[in-house]
Amino acid sequence: MKNQRKFKGALCESLAIFYLMICGYTPLKRNMRTAIGEIDILAKKGSLLCLVEVKFRKTEQAAHMALRPDQVDRLQKQMDGLVQRYKCSEYRCDAALFYAKFPFFSYIKHAF
Repeated sequence: MKNQRKFKGALCESLAIFYLMICGYTPLKRNMRTAIGEIDILAKKGSLLCLVEVKFRKTEQAAHMALRPDQVDRLQKQMDGLVQRYKCSEYRCDAALFYAKFPFFSYIKHAF
């Protein structure tokens, strides 16, 4: 069961990176560990630094519910140092949501 979850997570992250690349983003890091937690995907487009949280759930509603309020604080704290490190003037926290049923995928800008 754990291996199956890891596989689904890795597949969804790969699909999200592919989507970002099609949209003109350059992926910088994947599964980036920080002192506060993990960032699923870190990408850049021009002067915009984008943190992307990736979720897979059975339904679209469950995927949206998986975006917890405590993640907002964690991502905000992580972003402060990353903006300086990657010399970006703007940043955004997005979400790539995958589900087992149609429409299978949605990308939410400014999710947090």
